[in-house]
Amino acid sequence: PVDLTEVVADVEELYKPLAEEKGLAFTTRIEPGLQLPGNRQLLAQAVANLIDNAIKFTPAGGVVGLSAITVSDGIALEVRDSGPGIAVADR
Repeated sequence: PVDLTEVVADVEELYKPLAEEKGLAFTTRIEPGLQLPGNRQLLAQAVANLIDNAIKFTPAGGVVGLSAITVSDGIALEVRDSGPGIAVADR
């Protein structure tokens, strides 16, 4: 199993300075002890890609957040930002 806390810590270490350099707040909310089956490297890459996009497209003064919590049917892993989102025509 993959320790999600470690994955998030690695991603945060890489991307928090980039977010702050761009004038963004970077927040995390990770429930301790979360374990997922799978490949640690691929999971970290997927989360990093989402965070990277959030940082790129969120204007200065915005927020980029990463959370992982237990929900009734598993684990909810969420990357959120205060950017403009994807235009309806491009969805």
